[in-house]
Amino acid sequence: MRFEAVMARASRGLCLAKLGAFGEAGDDFELARKGLRGLSGEQHDEAASLLGLNEGWMLGQLGEPRAQEVLTEGLAIARKSADALLIAKLLDGLAVVHCDNRQIDDAVRLALEAARIAMRTGNPSLTRLTNVTLALAYLFHDDRTDNAATAVHTACQQPPGHQALAARAVEGVVEFRETSPPRGPRSTPPAPKPGCGSIAHPGSSRSSTASVSLSPDCSCPTSRTACREPWTCTRRLAGSLRCRVPAAGPRRSSPC
Repeated sequence: MRFEAVMARASRGLCLAKLGAFGEAGDDFELARKGLRGLSGEQHDEAASLLGLNEGWMLGQLGEPRAQEVLTEGLAIARKSADALLIAKLLDGLAVVHCDNRQIDDAVRLALEAARIAMRTGNPSLTRLTNVTLALAYLFHDDRTDNAATAVHTACQQPPGHQALAARAVEGVVEFRETSPPRGPRSTPPAPKPGCGSIAHPGSSRSSTASVSLSPDCSCPTSRTACREPWTCTRRLAGSLRCRVPAAGPRRSSPC
C-alpha cells in the first residue's frame, strides 16, 4: 500500500470513529497498520505516528486499555522523527487516558510537556487543546486550582477557532472553583437530583449521568455546592463541547 493510501485510511478511520462507526473505523485502522509494512524511513514514521494518534483516540473513546499502549508506541515513533505537532498531540492524548485512569501525576506531567511543545510551535489550536487538557488535569488536584487557572487563561488567549468553547467552559469551572468555599474530605458524590442534565461519559461507551448547572444545589462544577469529583463533571462538560458525536457514541476531545 502506498504512503498516501495508508495516510488516507488512518484519517478516514478517525472520521468514522467521530461519527460513532467504531467497527468500520477499526477496519480502516487495521488496513492502515498492514500498509505500514510496505513503508520505510520518514514515510513509515509519519504514517505510524498518525495511526497511533487516531487509533489511540478511538480506543480511548471505547475505554479500551490498549489505548495507552497504542498512543505510547505512536509517541515513541514521533519522537524519533522529531515531529513536534504529532508529539504534542500524542502527549495530550496520553494525558487524557491517564486522567481517565485517575493517574493524575502522570497526566499532569504529560500534559505539561505537550503544552510546552505547543507553545514552541506557535500553533494556536494545539496550544488551546493542550492547555485545556492541562487545566483539567490540574483541576483534579484540590490544591492546584491556581495552576489550572494559568493553563486555561493561556488557552482562552488563543485566537478564536476549534475548541474555543471548550476553553471557555473550563474557564468557567476554574473561576467557580476559585470562588467556592473550602471543601471537606473527598467523598462519593450523591446521585444527581431530578432536573439535572445528562451527558454521556466521555471515556466510556456506557451511559452515565452528570449534573450540568440545571439544579442550583446539585453536586456539579457549576452548581452552588462545590463538586467533589471535578474531573468527572468538568470532562463531561468540556467533552460535550469539544467533539460532537451522535448520541449512540461517547464523547471526548478529538486529536485534530
